[in-house]
Amino acid sequence: MNRVKLSWLFNTISSGTTPPTNRNEYYDSGKINWLNTGDLNDGIVQDIRKKVTYKAIYDFPSLKVYSPNSIVMAMYGATIGKLGIINQEFCTNQACVVLSNPKKNVDSKFIYYCLMNQREDIINLANGGGQPNISQSIVRNIRLELPEKILQELVVKYLDKKIVMLSNLIATKEKQIKLLEEQRQAMITEAVTKGLNSSVRMKDSGVEWIGEIPKHWEIAKIKYTTYVKGRIGWQGLRSDEFIDDGPYLVTGTNFKNGIVDWQDCYHISEDRYNEAVPIQLKEDDLLITKDGTIGKLALVKEMPGKTILNSGIFVTRPLANKYINNYLYWNLNSASFSQYIRTMETGSTIKHLYQETFVNYSYALPSLEEQESISCYLNNKNQKLGNVIQNITIQISKLKEYRHSLIHEAVTGKIAIEEMESYLKEVDKDDN
Repeated sequence: MNRVKLSWLFNTISSGTTPPTNRNEYYDSGKINWLNTGDLNDGIVQDIRKKVTYKAIYDFPSLKVYSPNSIVMAMYGATIGKLGIINQEFCTNQACVVLSNPKKNVDSKFIYYCLMNQREDIINLANGGGQPNISQSIVRNIRLELPEKILQELVVKYLDKKIVMLSNLIATKEKQIKLLEEQRQAMITEAVTKGLNSSVRMKDSGVEWIGEIPKHWEIAKIKYTTYVKGRIGWQGLRSDEFIDDGPYLVTGTNFKNGIVDWQDCYHISEDRYNEAVPIQLKEDDLLITKDGTIGKLALVKEMPGKTILNSGIFVTRPLANKYINNYLYWNLNSASFSQYIRTMETGSTIKHLYQETFVNYSYALPSLEEQESISCYLNNKNQKLGNVIQNITIQISKLKEYRHSLIHEAVTGKIAIEEMESYLKEVDKDDN
């Protein structure tokens, strides 16, 4: 096979631009698809959310309109190397490079599969500091093995059939995980709002995100039952102060499966630890994130030494023995708490759990004995569900690995022509 540059295979390799976003005449009632890297899905792009007007096309010559079946690759940041085949006319922004109008000896879909196969190598060519990027020049100089077009078409037909089958199987398993996650939250919510005895008499809780509760249960608020503290700022703490030994510093990234993973924690000096006594941790404390992905939870178990929090977490512990932390952990994992947060967030785009919001959360409170029973029940059920989800996740990972290796073997000529032809005949026979 010949090893050729991408620039030899397409008549058009170009990009686009972003018209000023404060100019309504470039966006209001726009009819022309304006693709962004977020639209790319490593497949056929069916839906392009943003549009621009004909005036934008007229005023910005670099905003070219590309024909259907063009290949697009993301060049910048988190989506670098992401691909898509666009099945409609479109233009794009400057973060995408478009491969359009292939030469006669080129099947675009074959090139798409080749780029999928070489994605990691392409990303490794990226340059830049905080935000790596691929330039058009890098893309133009990518070299691919190009067989005769008739073989390209056979590989594409073979991979299209195989990839659809594998992708459907992966999607089915991902749906199974989603349903299991929904089942898990429904189970948690039922247990912490209705209890484990389905025949018990109920009453209206008077709280919209809770509904009915057992007649003998109470309604409590975090602020009346719970010690809640968070770090206010960093008191000037810098990352270059982190050390190899000393008191542990817990961040949200150390939350793993509902407990603190001590292996990845930073360490700080004794002086820094002693600066903030209210957030020095104790065994069995319950932690909750208040910034970024809010509401992540972890219990402090087997604390290896002195430990303190960063600024993105609240520490909580029960007051006056009103509840056990394991019960509150499950309650804060429930749909009731999620609904409460959504209610409080209405109209806000800031992802932050304010202490005032958190401490005003009302929750159902059974006796300590029932809390123990509910916690034990949920611990066992959650572990079983978690094992099922983990097994399906492993299956998905293996299917994705197989999909990647299949693309690699097909585009590099490691699958015999006879094998591909035989498979396609069998598929055609089954379809008929």
